[in-house]
Amino acid sequence: MSAVAKITFGMLLCLLLQTPSISGEPEGPATSKTLSDKDRLQGIWVFVTLTDKQEDRMLVAGDRIYWCVGEKTRAGTFTVDASKAPKHIDINLQDGDHTVAFRGIYRLNKDGWLFLNLAENDNPQPKGFKEVKFKEGEGQLMFLRGQQEIEIGTYTGEVNGKLWTLVLDKTNRLTIRNEERVVVTGAFIAKKKELILLSDKADATTEKVNTNYGKYRWASDGKMLSFKVIEDDRTVRAKAVTATKWLKSEQ
Repeated sequence: MSAVAKITFGMLLCLLLQTPSISGEPEGPATSKTLSDKDRLQGIWVFVTLTDKQEDRMLVAGDRIYWCVGEKTRAGTFTVDASKAPKHIDINLQDGDHTVAFRGIYRLNKDGWLFLNLAENDNPQPKGFKEVKFKEGEGQLMFLRGQQEIEIGTYTGEVNGKLWTLVLDKTNRLTIRNEERVVVTGAFIAKKKELILLSDKADATTEKVNTNYGKYRWASDGKMLSFKVIEDDRTVRAKAVTATKWLKSEQ
């Protein structure tokens, strides 16, 4: 089975793109007065071609990319070359203890749609997008621009008599700080009542993105925010996230 299928659990191959048409109007080329394509790709993207429920997410944060599909999360890095026609994208995703590399093409439409056609590195670079079918070994995906489903902002809470701060910022980062230092930091994806906290630090010995992540159930009444651990092997991180109920700061 191809690595494309493995990464997305058998759902990347033989997908049919539906509306909107790939031939729709793309975003124009980046200029000095506009954002680069790397900047345009930042943020949350909802997988449209993988599930009817559209609950799977992709997060682009800096040069890191995170694929959260089903119960699995994969982390990696990416580069783009907007000077090519069609535009090129290279993605390296960790799959267990090894990295799977993809070469592909992408298209950003003005109405918030992203199209990818990916092939494993041992397959030819995709040449274009197909409306109905495409070559064996390619995986064609469609995404819609999404957003975090938790309220962005600053929260505070008391832990062992000391004031702690939790920040969910617009760059999709979560940071927890006590009075002395940063306790937890990382990229995050917030779906309805579930938050995935991602490590974006590279392993110093392998130079691979650390794929360790934690999942939490979150609840909010508009003022108080609380978390419960679903799964997280990092005890220190889990204790910090769930240490208190977090009060939304007034802006």
